[in-house]
Amino acid sequence: MPSANIFAASDKRYSFVTGRDLGLDGDLAPPRSSPALPRPVKASEFNPVDLDLNRDTINSWMAAEIPPADHPHLVKSNAVLDGSDLRVYPRHHRYAGTMMVPLFRPDPMGRPDTVELCGVQHLMPKVTFSTDKFMAKGSKTVGAFVPFPTPDSLMRAIVGGVLAPFQAWLAVADKTKPLVICEGVATGLAIQQSGAGNTLCALSSNNVMAVARWVKKSDLSDLFPGVVVATDHDISRDAAGRLKSNAIPRALEAAKVTGFALAVPPGISQVGTDARDLLGQGGSQAVRDYIASAAPAADVEKARPDIFLALRENRLPKEAEFGR
Repeated sequence: MPSANIFAASDKRYSFVTGRDLGLDGDLAPPRSSPALPRPVKASEFNPVDLDLNRDTINSWMAAEIPPADHPHLVKSNAVLDGSDLRVYPRHHRYAGTMMVPLFRPDPMGRPDTVELCGVQHLMPKVTFSTDKFMAKGSKTVGAFVPFPTPDSLMRAIVGGVLAPFQAWLAVADKTKPLVICEGVATGLAIQQSGAGNTLCALSSNNVMAVARWVKKSDLSDLFPGVVVATDHDISRDAAGRLKSNAIPRALEAAKVTGFALAVPPGISQVGTDARDLLGQGGSQAVRDYIASAAPAADVEKARPDIFLALRENRLPKEAEFGR
């Protein structure tokens, strides 16, 4: 049965810390530039999930509470985000007070209607070891995403500590609005909570391609009025004129390969502006306008020569960056 029919049939039913210690051990590799969609992935090609981490994540999520409204990650950039879709570790846990962001990835056996819990991102209430967020050790980030609204729908549907039917999330998603692929969790929350669309947060610009390809290959895109690849306004350049961030080049590449629309913040936006910044500056309407401005990649290239003309001459940055 074609993957599109699988979704459609269901829908009708209406201390010293190293990078490895922080889970940032090179699991996010830059995507290939080939325009071909990926072949079905064999289970042996995926790093198996950490069952102990999954068990702790599930148990903690079920015992957890909704984050306090003044959690530092919810009140940045003059924008107040609603954290009710996430949870904080319970009081007895060693990470008590830290927000939990569960990660999911496509089923390694290639079943388009199933996803796999593959880790958790920690959004801490204070800076520790020079950061206030990190991937829990054992998390698998390649191809991973965080869905909004309510990842709780998947957490409560997990079977055997690993797999969940994706229909559990489709049942709560607003399929009258576009599906938006973005980077960071706060960006995804701002887009979803503004009413601009449902979001899959890819966590890093280097992971946007993998998520976009899965959405295309699984025919998930057919269930929404459109799919948008939304990038931050990371236009800062180094002394040689090269972009310091790979956010825009990767988003452009993903939009071209999949044929999805591309959204870039308005040209008057400050360097680094994302959806949360737009929410703080102009309210929900500013975020909705940003997503509504999405257009074919070729059209966006023509409209923003200040960004894209220079990309043809520059090599893409190599560093992976976790979005806000």
